Parts: sequence; C-alpha cells; structure tokens
Amino acid sequence: MAPNWYKEAEKKLQAGEKIVKSYPGSLDGKKGYVFITSDRLLFEHVKGFLSKSYEIVFDTPLKDIESMNLQGRYKIELSVKGAKHILGTEELPANVIKNNLQEAIDSKTSPPVVT
Repeated sequence: MAPNWYKEAEKKLQAGEKIVKSYPGSLDGKKGYVFITSDRLLFEHVKGFLSKSYEIVFDTPLKDIESMNLQGRYKIELSVKGAKHILGTEELPANVIKNNLQEAIDSKTSPPVVT
C-alpha cells in the first residue's frame, strides 16, 4: 500500500506520466516530498501534525529546468525560467537527487533508441 502523500501526488499525474523517484525534502523552506516524474518535477508540501494535508506547490516541466548547482551536501539551487529555488534533501546527499533529476531530463531530450 502506498502512503497517503504518494497517493496524493499520483492524483496529479497526467495520462502516460509516472513517478520515477520520490524523496522527503524541502523546497524554499517548506517541508514535504520531491517527485521526479517522467515529465515533470513536483514538490508536495505537507501541512499539519496529527491531521496531514498535502498540496502540490511546485510543478514544472523537466525541460524548464535551466540549471542545478549543489549548495553544500544537502541542497540544490534550481534555476527554473530565471527563478531560483532551493531544494533541500533529508535522507540522501543532494548529488544523488541531482544525478537522478539530470537522468530524467536527459531521457526527455534524447532521441528514442531504435532497436
């Protein structure tokens, strides 16, 4: 059974889109979950202590991510259409998430492999 925060994010997916990776983290100081999908980067803010609510507060196509710069071991500065955002990680070093995000971006910009 998927946790509630994961189920809430799944509701926001478009036809044919899937969650590739998810992590606990923060975005611009808000706590929640980071989702790398096959098409987008999403951040779901978690509010509440005993009764939790979930809200997607950041939603951008992978192609709109202009740059990613590590800011220490647990933060990534994202540039999205000229706006800067700080993506924080809780459990993994930021370079792991940065690499996974880069792989997702590359998979969207690379031509399909014909076999």
